[in-house]
Amino acid sequence: MQRALHTNFKRVGAWSLVTAAIVTFAGVAATPAAALEGSAVANDDAYTAKENAYLHALPSVLANDRDTRWANGTPMYLSAQLVTGTTNGSLQFRSDGTFIYLSNLDFNGTDSFTYRAVDSWGIIGSSNVATVTITVAPNDPPVANADFYETSEDTRLFAWPGVLANDTDPDGDYLSVQRHFWADGPANGRVSVDQFGSFVYDPNAGFYGLDTFTYRAFDGAAYSNLATVTITVHPVADAPEPPTGVSATPGNGEATVTWTAPADGGSPITGYTVTSAPGGFTCTTATTSCVVTGLTNGTAYTFTVVAQNSAGVSSASAASAPATPRTVPDAPTDVTVTPGNGEATVTWTAPADGGSPITGYTVTSAPGGFTCTTATTSCVVTGLTNGTAYTFTVVAQNSAGASSASAASTPATPRTVPDAPTNVTGKPGKGQVIVSWAPPMNNGGAAVIDYTVTLAPGGLTCTTTSTSCPVAGTTNGTAYTFTVTARNAAGSSAPSTAGSLRPSRGPSAGR
Repeated sequence: MQRALHTNFKRVGAWSLVTAAIVTFAGVAATPAAALEGSAVANDDAYTAKENAYLHALPSVLANDRDTRWANGTPMYLSAQLVTGTTNGSLQFRSDGTFIYLSNLDFNGTDSFTYRAVDSWGIIGSSNVATVTITVAPNDPPVANADFYETSEDTRLFAWPGVLANDTDPDGDYLSVQRHFWADGPANGRVSVDQFGSFVYDPNAGFYGLDTFTYRAFDGAAYSNLATVTITVHPVADAPEPPTGVSATPGNGEATVTWTAPADGGSPITGYTVTSAPGGFTCTTATTSCVVTGLTNGTAYTFTVVAQNSAGVSSASAASAPATPRTVPDAPTDVTVTPGNGEATVTWTAPADGGSPITGYTVTSAPGGFTCTTATTSCVVTGLTNGTAYTFTVVAQNSAGASSASAASTPATPRTVPDAPTNVTGKPGKGQVIVSWAPPMNNGGAAVIDYTVTLAPGGLTCTTTSTSCPVAGTTNGTAYTFTVTARNAAGSSAPSTAGSLRPSRGPSAGR
């Protein structure tokens, strides 16, 4: 606190508050010239002020003045009248003898004014003229020094004692602070500074680095140099950003999820967690790829990823596109074959699709490797050799790939009907014709089961497994033609070339 000192040789002195300067008042013991009994006596006064600082004079210039006249045993009250003003400053003078003085800008030296003391009756007359001398001492400005503080990202800084702690004033004057926002305020935060130099600083959210503001110290009369306060805001690790670019490759009851590593928030990422939806199946890893298992083939899943570091866990990534786990189909079952003429019709039962629709089947023969493909459960394999036994296997295909081959079918032999028998001859007998022939040159890929001889007219027949057959019931003397067919598993051949004879007239060679 700043003080003004009043020293009075005649009366008791007193302290008085004066803003921003130390002011000394000295009473002067003087014997007034030509003072008359009962008149007021004014004594000269002296004060000391600081350059460019207000002087508040208290006690007043009347403190060392007196009035010898008494009224009913009580001293007369004195008031002051200004006679001449100051020449090197402004003066506010009051009748109680107090005054306020401010020197002209940058003036230092001696200034003065004069006054008279007047008693309370006023009719006794004024005192002598007293001179008040004000000595204006030069004022040295304070010195403000740079200050340095530290805080952490997103953390308020309370600075106490504040920026004035390392500042000085050559005259020992009390210092206060004036912020100079227009000079250099903090660019990356907010600051509140009080007159004592203490301040509160809040960095902007997420900011770290150096921030500054400036101020000047004030001693009540002069300002210091501009000083810079530097605040180092240390980074604090944040949780990572969410991973990006999440994609999933489906597998058999699983999915391989990959992503792009995010910004680590100032602390190395220590791991990732992948979570499926639906199901909440998870996997953890320190890399940017992870296999989520336990999934159901045929069910579509999306996946999100979070990253973790020492500061915490990121928010979840955007979900991946849906991925449906699947595997290759099971092998087809119940493979059956119906042989044909140089071909075979293969049928089977569709297997479990592995979580992805079956897109086709492939049938393969053994031997020969003849194939056919289809989207249904039946297929005709062509190009086979009649009479050759074949087995067949089937594989199913989906988006995951081809199944293993089915169990082989039972052997099947492609075939057709036999060729017609050859060398057909007839021998007449009593009431019958005995027909003979040679087996067909080609049995159609299947053994001949039997032969059938047919006579015309009359449609007489006989069936045999041999190459000769008697046809009974003929009429002697009637001319007949006869043919032979061979039958195998594929059916009956075409009729042989027809022969003819007349039974009653003896045997005749077929022709």
